[in-house]
Amino acid sequence: MKVVEVIRDGGIIKWIKGKKKKQDAIKELVSALADKYDFDKDEVIEGVLAREEVMSTGLGQGVAIPHTKAKSVTKAMLAICQCEGGIEFNSIDGKPVHLVFLLVVPQEASNFQIKILARISRLLKHNYIRERLNLLKTPEEVMEFISEEEEKHLPLP
Repeated sequence: MKVVEVIRDGGIIKWIKGKKKKQDAIKELVSALADKYDFDKDEVIEGVLAREEVMSTGLGQGVAIPHTKAKSVTKAMLAICQCEGGIEFNSIDGKPVHLVFLLVVPQEASNFQIKILARISRLLKHNYIRERLNLLKTPEEVMEFISEEEEKHLPLP
């Protein structure tokens, strides 16, 4: 499955204004998903924050991919946000995060989670993709751009 399909089937694209703490940004993104889908918001927040305690998902180069599996979740969901001003995420390069891809999947979807995380990581390794995602203004532009770039760099057979 493509990243753009997860966004289309169970995703949101959001802009976060001003400096926030990592925990606040995660809670805001999970709440935005919970406004759209029925799941245990507290379970998901706890899962994401527990994962962050083990090791930060701040990959460096302004990107973080927090993620969790949850019993109350019935389908994969992806929240993407631009973080104006950046967020301190304990990234491996010590720099603030400007793009967050929050992935939440059903408890039994371990293989799926790994595959989507890998696809997101491979897309975001390209400087121009990260730069452009930070400049796009609408969810439609983000969807179209990710779809084009995923097809170009990560076509499925």
